[in-house]
Formats: sequence, C-alpha cells, structure tokens
Amino acid sequence: MAGAIIVAASAGCIAPSPSTESPVAITSPVGTSVPPTSVIASAAAPTPSDVATGYLALGDSLTAGFQAGRGEDKTGGYVGGVLDAWRHRHPDAQLTNLACFGDDTTAMLTGNGSTCSYPQGSQFAAALASLRQGVGVGLVTITIGVNDLYGCTVVGIDGTCVAYVTRTMGAALTSMLAQIRAAAPLALIVALTYYNPLLATSLGTPEAPSAVAPRPADPQVATDSAQAFTGLNRVITTAVTAVGGRVADIAGAFAVTDTSGSPLPVNIQRLCDWTSFCTQGDAHPNDAGYAAMARAVTAVL
Repeated sequence: MAGAIIVAASAGCIAPSPSTESPVAITSPVGTSVPPTSVIASAAAPTPSDVATGYLALGDSLTAGFQAGRGEDKTGGYVGGVLDAWRHRHPDAQLTNLACFGDDTTAMLTGNGSTCSYPQGSQFAAALASLRQGVGVGLVTITIGVNDLYGCTVVGIDGTCVAYVTRTMGAALTSMLAQIRAAAPLALIVALTYYNPLLATSLGTPEAPSAVAPRPADPQVATDSAQAFTGLNRVITTAVTAVGGRVADIAGAFAVTDTSGSPLPVNIQRLCDWTSFCTQGDAHPNDAGYAAMARAVTAVL
C-alpha cells in the first residue's frame, strides 16, 4: 500500500500523501481472497540458520506501518509485531525495513515512480545489497502488488487491465523472490496476501478530513473487486511458494468472503473495525488491523 488508502486508492498506495518521515531504510537495533488453506508452509521450505537472525521487511505502505493521521512507523505496524515474535526466538535480531509508501512492483524493482530514494536505485536493489553484504537475514516479509491493481480501479473495475496487471505483477514478483532466495538460501520468506478495502465502497466514502473527495456508494465496484483481489492473492501465493516460502493469509484474517452478519456483513464490519475507512475514508489498518496482520504472519513462522 502506499499511503492513506482512500477508496480507489485504498490499501496499497492506499494513499493520501506520503508520510513526512524519512523514506530511506530504517534499521532498528531493538525493539480477494485466497482460502485459508493457502496459508502454506512448503515442505521444501528451508530452515533459517541460528546465525542468520536478521529481519528484512519489504513492501508498500502496509510494511511501512502507515496509519491515517499518524504517517509511517517502520518499527511498528505489523512489522513491529512480527519483530517481537521473531525476537522471542532470536533476541539479538536486527530489523531493516526498506518499505516505501506507494511502491508497486515496477517501483520496487526499478525505482521508476517510487517516492523513495535508495543509494542502490530501488528498494529491491537495496534489499539484494543488504542480503549480499552478509548481514545474516533469517526472515524476509513482503507486501507488494496492490498498488499495481489500483491503477485498474479509477473508473469501476477494468477487467482487461486487472488481467494484464495481475500477470505482469506476478512475473515481476516471481523474479524478485527467486533472486532473494538465491541471495539468502536459508532465509524464511513470507509474503502477505491483501484484504480488499474496495469492499467498503458499498458504503461510500465518509466525509472526513483525510478523504480527498467523498464518493457515493458503489456496490458494483465492491462486487467486482472481489475477483480482482482473488487473482492478486493467487499470484502472490504462487510466487512465494515457488521459492519454498510461506503465505500469511491477511485476506482470511479480514474475512473478505464472509458476507454474513447484520447490520453490516462481517467482511465490511472488519474493515470498519481494523482500518480507518469508516471514520476517515482511509483504508490503511489501525492498531487493531496491524495486530491482526502480525498474528497472521507469526502463525506461519
């Protein structure tokens, strides 16, 4: 996600404007819908060595820990919760968070269109440099792809665009993860699927300070987006399992397919409870949402 997930710019670049915090890497010395069965730990997944204990976090605004009204927190968000769990096993683990608000796969891979600056030219190049410097990374987490998809949601859901973007994004992610695996053969790689903030377009965008422009309810976008996010999460799952990695089922945690419940269905109520959408028109997670994401990641560590 990018920034403040505002309806057609929800959870990925999810973005009003980037945080005023430094976009460069932060190193901390301390402290839709893929079915649940897709939370797969490949039988071939390597076991991190006791020596390689570092945690490398890659991605968009979700990995950057962006929250409406707060900006980024690269040692907080879901990453902070995962780091705490990782340090239960490896007390001396160091965090390097290279995430960039608004990055899609092209920006991550090449630096083109990225709002962040890296000495190596891109977030991905910086990640490989970190791995090749022998810093001992035992865990890599990644969120990427939703900002690719948002380009297809400017006016409704463009199915042709979704199909193209999903295919190209999947190929780019597959290539990046293969290179990460080659650079860190023993690291545990975890990719996060995405919840679908566009489900909440059935409510419309609330009038709120962070909302760029209030929008009327659009149930059709909410319906059509479900298929788009299912495809996105499928390619994420395929790419990470191909390198012996694991999938954190964020879509499942947010109950994206559960339409039971009243007055709001469970999937939309969860968006209201775990993001700032229903109060501020921003679908980035709040503290509760990031805690749920952290639980989904730690469940597969």
